[in-house]
Amino acid sequence: MNLLLKYILIIFIFTFSLEYSYSQCCGMGSPVGGNANAGILNKKTLRVNTLYKYGFFETYYHNDVRLVNYGPIKNSSYNFVSLVVSFGLTKRFTIENEAGYYINKTQHFNDTILDKIAEPGHGFSSGVFSVKYGAYINPQKEIEITLGAGMKYPFSKEPQIVNNVRLPIEVQPSPRSFGFVGQLFLKKGFSPIGLNILLLNRIDINRPNPDDYTTGSLNITSLFISKKIIPNFIGILQIRNDIKKSDKASSPETKLLSEGSHLVYCVPQLTYVVGGKWAVSGFCDLPIYKYYKGKADYTLGTGGQISNKYAFGLSLSHDFKL
Repeated sequence: MNLLLKYILIIFIFTFSLEYSYSQCCGMGSPVGGNANAGILNKKTLRVNTLYKYGFFETYYHNDVRLVNYGPIKNSSYNFVSLVVSFGLTKRFTIENEAGYYINKTQHFNDTILDKIAEPGHGFSSGVFSVKYGAYINPQKEIEITLGAGMKYPFSKEPQIVNNVRLPIEVQPSPRSFGFVGQLFLKKGFSPIGLNILLLNRIDINRPNPDDYTTGSLNITSLFISKKIIPNFIGILQIRNDIKKSDKASSPETKLLSEGSHLVYCVPQLTYVVGGKWAVSGFCDLPIYKYYKGKADYTLGTGGQISNKYAFGLSLSHDFKL
């Protein structure tokens, strides 16, 4: 009976996570671009990870050129919360579900009249259910190679409508389409000096939504250097490379949210570990290179893309041994 209750708990948590969709945001960039806890779990270990993230966007870019006093949007931002639940089925296989919710996706315009009537978007993002396989695990050499694949799914295919007005795609909480996620995770540990080096690659590929609009694929490569600073405190430095392809639409008149970009981030993170099971982390996304593709008309102030300024967040994770 005790074993049955444990598996009922697993089913309940995965069902709960399906109601609170996480994954990649499509309007303002990716809320989460890589996680140092991306490997497989021990058998019958359940990991629950919650996250809050705030992102802020300001200043238009065309290629790597900063455009001053340009474009209709003054700035934009989002507040995002997520839940990721992982479970070790065997010593080689881990299943995982990502889920989350936009508290708001907000745009502020230079035009004061337009700014007053603009409504923020909010709601569930896409979900991701994935399976991870430990292709090579060598505890003695502290090496792990993990492969993962999953399916992105929409919580709704209907666009968000506020006050009988369909919100623009920039503040819609979800791409409203299915897709595929692939992952590769490499880890090398150096226990004598409390150091870990991790490499994570993730690709998100989206299918067309009911409007025949396709959000461009996103390829994220992250290098993590993790070092124990003092007892219970771990410092992590992440260098993240995001390459996004252009969106596509069936009609050439459709305004594309993104025409592609190449961004590089420095992400410092500090983690406090309690009892080897609880982990509280704070982090900050700082872009160090920006390249936004697409056409720009400097005379009319059209084209170009509003750029990531910064983001910060907090996460809490806990491992349960079932």
